[in-house]
Amino acid sequence: MKDQITDVILDAEQSSPRSLQSQLGASDLSNPCDRYIAYKLMGVPGRNDADPWPAIVGTGIHWWLEDAIKRVGPDDWMTEHVLPIGDEIVSHGDLFIRDLGWVVDHKSAGKDRMNEVTKNGPPEKYVTQVNIYGLGYELQGYNVSKVALIFYPRAGRLKDIWTWVADYDPRRAFTAIDRPTAISHRLQQLDVLRNPHRWEQIDATPSHDCGYCPFYSATRTAEEGASYDGCPGR
Repeated sequence: MKDQITDVILDAEQSSPRSLQSQLGASDLSNPCDRYIAYKLMGVPGRNDADPWPAIVGTGIHWWLEDAIKRVGPDDWMTEHVLPIGDEIVSHGDLFIRDLGWVVDHKSAGKDRMNEVTKNGPPEKYVTQVNIYGLGYELQGYNVSKVALIFYPRAGRLKDIWTWVADYDPRRAFTAIDRPTAISHRLQQLDVLRNPHRWEQIDATPSHDCGYCPFYSATRTAEEGASYDGCPGR
């Protein structure tokens, strides 16, 4: 029964809209690794079979919050708003408080992540991500004043929810959305289609999150470097 349930979960996740999305979103643009964005731009299929359960739990929390806000939230709270930015970038904002001009992004987090953010603040990629959402709302004519990240513990209680708030910074958003153009030019210069060994020349930003990257290959060594077949990560 465990194996059958696991297969259903994996099949559903692999066919979910989030997994099949081909356009770049705010979470992609805020990724600090240029090589990750390069793989996305080139349409390289993901090869990493990392356990998707934490992401599934996070999606479930988002759905629950969306339903709760729609049912009992204030009238000026907008949920799951589609935010196209140009022709190639589409994201979905979790929550926008119109009267205040606040952009809010929900983040589910495990124990280690909760300890990290309460001690050191949110990762830069999350800060960039929520500012991209801010730009998306601004481009639709809304006044944006603040951006906020709310971290919900996957193992904890409501009292452990942690919130970060800052002024909206459109410069950070514009810097992020300009990255794909520069990376595309680099890919053309390197001609990675005919020279797959040159993937190694695309800048990477190794971190503890490499194991969750769809392009991470546990079988590739650092000596082999990156290729069309994946990246060795850290």
